Amino acid sequence: MGNWIVHSIIGILLGILCILTNSGMEQNVLFAAVVATVLGSLIPDIDHKKSKIRNFFRWLTIIALLIIIYLTLSNYFKISVDISSILSKDTAVLFLVFAISVFIASVITSFIESLIPKHRGPIHRIFASLMYSFLVFAAASFFGFSEAMIIAFWGFVGYLSHIFMDILI
Repeated sequence: MGNWIVHSIIGILLGILCILTNSGMEQNVLFAAVVATVLGSLIPDIDHKKSKIRNFFRWLTIIALLIIIYLTLSNYFKISVDISSILSKDTAVLFLVFAISVFIASVITSFIESLIPKHRGPIHRIFASLMYSFLVFAAASFFGFSEAMIIAFWGFVGYLSHIFMDILI
C-alpha cells in the first residue's frame, strides 16, 4: 500500500504544526503529542492486511507475548540455565518452553488479527478517532503527563487527517 508515505508525511507535517503552535510546552509533552499525531495518522490502516503499521504491531504483539509467556512459563518450571552446560536437561527445557511460547504467541496473535474488521470499516470512522484520542488521553494521564488533553487532541488530529486523506485520494 503506497498511501502510507502520504499519511506519514501528513502526520509529520501535523507534528511540526503541533510543535509550532505549542512551543511553550515542556519538551516531553511536545514529543508525546508529536508521536500521538504521527501514529494517529498511520493507525487507521491497521485494518489493512498488508499495511506497514499492521506488520509493525503484529511483530510488536508477538514479541511482547513471547516475552510474557516465556517469563511466565520459565518461572512456573523454575528454569535457571547455566550457559556453560549447553546440553543439560535445563537447556532442553528452556528450548521447549521457548517453543511453547512461540506457539502460544502465534495463536493469540492470529486470534487478535481475526478480530480486526475489514479495511476502511469501523476503524476509519470519526468514532474510532475519538476512541484513539481517549486511549491516548488515558495513557498520557497514566504516565503523568501534565498536558494529557493536548496530547490526546493532537492524536485526534492525526487520526482525522488519515480519514480525510483517504476521502481525498
